[in-house]
Amino acid sequence: MGVGLLIVCTRREAWLTSNRDSAATIAAESTADGRRAQWRAALISIAVTAFFLGVLYVRVDIDAFADSMTDIKYGLLLPVLGMQAVSWWLRTVRWRFLLSPFQPIPTTRLFSIVMTGALINNLVPGRAGEFWRAHTVGRREGLSRATTFGTIVVERVIDGVVLVVLAAVMVLAIGPTTSLAILTASMLVVFGIALGGIAALALSHRLGRNFTTTLLALVPSRYKGSVEDKLELFVESLRGMQQGRVLRVVVAVTALIWVVEACAYWTLGEAFGLDVAPQFYLLVVAIGNLGVAVPFSVGAIGPFEFFVQQTLIILDVSSGRGLAYAVCIHGLSLAFVVGSGLLFVGWRGLRAGPGSRPPAPADSPRSGVALEHKSVTRPAQGDDSSKAPRNKFRISLRPMGDD
Repeated sequence: MGVGLLIVCTRREAWLTSNRDSAATIAAESTADGRRAQWRAALISIAVTAFFLGVLYVRVDIDAFADSMTDIKYGLLLPVLGMQAVSWWLRTVRWRFLLSPFQPIPTTRLFSIVMTGALINNLVPGRAGEFWRAHTVGRREGLSRATTFGTIVVERVIDGVVLVVLAAVMVLAIGPTTSLAILTASMLVVFGIALGGIAALALSHRLGRNFTTTLLALVPSRYKGSVEDKLELFVESLRGMQQGRVLRVVVAVTALIWVVEACAYWTLGEAFGLDVAPQFYLLVVAIGNLGVAVPFSVGAIGPFEFFVQQTLIILDVSSGRGLAYAVCIHGLSLAFVVGSGLLFVGWRGLRAGPGSRPPAPADSPRSGVALEHKSVTRPAQGDDSSKAPRNKFRISLRPMGDD
């Protein structure tokens, strides 16, 4: 009997050791894949930025560009920053409405998360800040990360649809050109398909199940259980759009966001002395932001300046002055986002303390962009037997794969 028990225990220990080794191997492979993906994204971003900056440098009159950068009414820059602040506050209000079917969260509590997410978007390729937003709201408010991320997807799609409509109206008003028509038409197809997909998933339970089943077929078997739960939560978040009032308010606020942005663009145009009608700044806003809808470059540096400059050239602005305007409006936008984001990161760091982190919900991801708190146990100096716990905070940027 003793020998039999020994054999059983030995087999069990071997099985546990095998499972631990397998889990460690999977974790190591996942980490390596994540790092390779980060490097690829960084290299692609650098290449895209370098390409567009090279094109702009070759085509621009450097002397005209320098003269335009010095010939500005600097007193109008402060109102531009003020309108940027209003625009980001409205984005936060919109997100609050998108989250309201699942949990009411005050706008004041979401604003710091929105601005920190925007900061990360401008520092890390692939819109990592959107994943960070979903992770942080899920952790702080007890919501599912997948549900929260679903609201962000809806947000991006509605942004795209509204911008495409604005661009189409303005293109028809000034007379279509080949480049603008191609960009507007292609974005209309992309965002039209995305909006149709969201509407279908929101309205049809059968399509939601088919969507989940189709994606699960592409997932390795060991991840199916976790991925299935998150896909179901993601689809459920889209069904929040069934509430007509929420959808109407979100679309109205989105249109207001881009009108405020256009007012900021017009104010800067006055500072540069551009001879462009106020309503046509809606076209500049739409094309500039649609051109960077696919996040190939960090902070959209390069592509944004290119598309804004080309739109202004169509509106009879010289290339040098158009590029100076594009650099300035992008610089002001980045300055506000980065400054606000760093302010909130610092403020949150000062407020952080032991025990301040609430428990994470059940679908807490294994990876993400997160503010982490760890309790590290180390031996006290000179005494190997005693342990002294120490608290440590850090910001960790990791690829989000679970939500």
